[in-house]
Amino acid sequence: MISAQTVGSPQLEAATSALHGAVAGLFLAALAAWLLGRRNLRASFALVLLVVPGWLCLRVLGEPYLGGLLVSGGLLGAAYRRLRIATALKAGGEMAEHARQARTIREVARNRHDRRRLRRFGPMDWPGTYVLGEDENGTLARLPLGREEGRARSSRSSRSSTVGSYAASPRRAD
Repeated sequence: MISAQTVGSPQLEAATSALHGAVAGLFLAALAAWLLGRRNLRASFALVLLVVPGWLCLRVLGEPYLGGLLVSGGLLGAAYRRLRIATALKAGGEMAEHARQARTIREVARNRHDRRRLRRFGPMDWPGTYVLGEDENGTLARLPLGREEGRARSSRSSRSSTVGSYAASPRRAD
């Protein structure tokens, strides 16, 4: 077997190492897609958590094996997760609903920020809202507070004053 050291080319050694890392990245891609699906996260998580560090390993540290592993694993894992979400949306039913509820990076960051704020200040220290609990996605559910909330609107309002008047109104047959 001929090794890259006998040929003497550092470029060949780096390319071989990157290729080996990319092949090993297939296993990382399968693991990444499985974990994203298990936690019901979007594919963008694989891009941020694997591809960016992999690119930095390639460019900054000069580690072709680790860089190839992370970049290929992140890209293939994100592509596979995206394909699974698209397939679930086409299938419809519970699978489509589960796919629609997959969380994005922004939602997870916002939820983490809200939970820290809740621990620090309590449920009443939110401007204009009161924290009730959490919804099916795990985000905090809030109840708006104010002078008009929970009461009938004044007669000066252009809208109906009570909820009961909506129930008493005749229904249209569709």
